[in-house]
Amino acid sequence: MIDKNVVAFTGKLDSLECAAEIRAFLEKHCVQYIELTQNQMIDIGGILPLMELDV
Repeated sequence: MIDKNVVAFTGKLDSLECAAEIRAFLEKHCVQYIELTQNQMIDIGGILPLMELDV
């Protein structure tokens, strides 16, 4: 998750067999997605640790 309602994928979602199911899940939960590259999806885990600060 890169924002409250946005998830980022490390490649093209359509490169996964379960792309339709993932899209349905995201839509059900009002989450948008972005594809960081147009390459095949790869799993890089939690490469970017993000913190939300109370300001």
